[in-house]
Order: sequence, then structure tokens, then C-alpha cells
Amino acid sequence: LTFAEVKRKELEERESKFQNQLTKHKTHFSKGQDRVLLNVGGKRFETTKQTLINEEDSFFYGMVHSGAWQPNTETGEYFIDRNPKFFEEILDYLRAGHQEGKFRLAV
Repeated sequence: LTFAEVKRKELEERESKFQNQLTKHKTHFSKGQDRVLLNVGGKRFETTKQTLINEEDSFFYGMVHSGAWQPNTETGEYFIDRNPKFFEEILDYLRAGHQEGKFRLAV
């Protein structure tokens, strides 16, 4: 096999593993509790897993589907070490699902 063929085969295998993992996580999340408690810089927010994965190229989509993001075992909250000032607007944007077309912050 040529170098390009070997690399193509490796990429195809990685894509297959990713798709299998994605299917597994989608199945898991559809069966589990849909509510998610977030602690953003000390402020609590509640949303749904579906809201967090509405934007496929987002931080949340990647974290939810990676399986690496785990809640605090005592509180059940997912901690995000960021300033919560604009987080409501971020959630509203994700909830709207691009219906409004633009992301706007009330500063």
C-alpha cells in the first residue's frame, strides 16, 4: 500500500470509530435525564442536553459527545470555569436554534 492509501485507511477507521461513539452517546442521552445543571463561575443554570448540542461545532456539542465531561458527583452539576455574565444569552442563542439568525449580547 502507498502512504496515501495507508493514511486514507487510518482516517476511515477513525471516522468509523467516531460515528459509532456518536451513535452510542446520542442513544445514551436520549434515554437519560434530559435536564442539565450547569455551574458557570458559581452561578447555576438549568437547561437540556438537546439545547447544549444544538450547535454542532460548539464547545458544548464536543464536550457532551466526548463523554469526558462529567458532573460533580455530589451536586450533579457540570462546572464551567468562566464568567457567567453572558451565559444566559449563550443559552438563549442555543435554545433558539438559529431561528433569529444572529447572536446578540446585551452589554
